Amino acid sequence: MELEASSFRDDPRQPCGQAFKKMQALFEKCDMNFRLLFISQIKLAYVKLAMKYMKRVSVELEFVGGVLEEEELIIQGVKFAFRVHQVFITAYAGTEGSAWEI
Repeated sequence: MELEASSFRDDPRQPCGQAFKKMQALFEKCDMNFRLLFISQIKLAYVKLAMKYMKRVSVELEFVGGVLEEEELIIQGVKFAFRVHQVFITAYAGTEGSAWEI
């Protein structure tokens, strides 16, 4: 995609309207690919962070002293995972593909 955009050559003999349509179509194609790549990278970062958070919760659960502390850690982990899930649903629902995909 980058190569196609950077190697585009405008043909001055081509009618202006056709040239603009070609350039606009190429831009739209590049823009969508960029957005999808960027969104995929953000999704991956969110998932990695959520995994680290949950791993820390599981480690801490081994050392807590009581039921209340254990319950609080579990609730914190579930809340964090839910927030990550909500970001996928609300922020990316308008993108192509499913908001449920990782």
